[in-house]
Amino acid sequence: MTDPESLQRIAVLEAQYAALRVELREANRKLDRLVSVAAMGRGAWAAIMKMGALLAVLVAAGAWAWDHLR
Repeated sequence: MTDPESLQRIAVLEAQYAALRVELREANRKLDRLVSVAAMGRGAWAAIMKMGALLAVLVAAGAWAWDHLR
């Protein structure tokens, strides 16, 4: 196991392992950013839905008042 060819193979494998760790670290950073953006989008969607519901209530109340007070 200490012959030069085996040492060469181990060195190549260690280099590939180091490169994969760098790629994995970058993928984790990108995934963290994606999760945070998704969370912001989910909050924005909820806010838009609440505003839409409020607008629907106001329009319905206005229509009711127009119909009954006219």
